[in-house]
Amino acid sequence: MAGTTKGAIADLPENLREELLGVGRDLWDRPEPGFFENRTHDYLAGKFSDIGFAVETFDGMPGFIARSAPTAAGTPESDGRIAAIADMDDLPKPI
Repeated sequence: MAGTTKGAIADLPENLREELLGVGRDLWDRPEPGFFENRTHDYLAGKFSDIGFAVETFDGMPGFIARSAPTAAGTPESDGRIAAIADMDDLPKPI
């Protein structure tokens, strides 16, 4: 399964895999419409903050930037860069 999202998730350590799948389930079970993703925003910003990212929010709208937190020397913990843009609002679910 290497090279697929399912394969990549399956290759994670059990605790991390369960956490990642739990985040997905949580977001799926609690959809919010566009520009009203307040719970989603708080939940995801908290998750990023909990794993050591510096979270920057925007006034008046949901969304955030998560940056690698600087070390005591003021440099980022890693020189690797990851960029992700995700749409957080819900889509109608079939009934």
